[in-house]
Amino acid sequence: FQDLRDGELERLLLRAEEKLVEERGREITVELDRREADQAVRFVERAAAAMTAGKLEEARTAFIQALAFDGENEAAQRGLLEADRALQARGEAARAEEVRRE
Repeated sequence: FQDLRDGELERLLLRAEEKLVEERGREITVELDRREADQAVRFVERAAAAMTAGKLEEARTAFIQALAFDGENEAAQRGLLEADRALQARGEAARAEEVRRE
């Protein structure tokens, strides 16, 4: 009877340890997700500053880096679209200027 209780105690302790490991794993995952989101925000801020300065390629790169950390970051998604459109407009303006000069 004592062996049965010892065996049951070992199983209960093992189960408790597994639960603790699972909980710690969840805590670590939450912390990593938070850090990735924070990093994405920093890249979006860097990209926004580059856009304001007219550094469209630099801004585009920073928006892509933000999305690498947080693919759901809406500011990075919108910013990347805006940077792409601005680059396209810049290219079209340059081509129009070349045609005008010819």
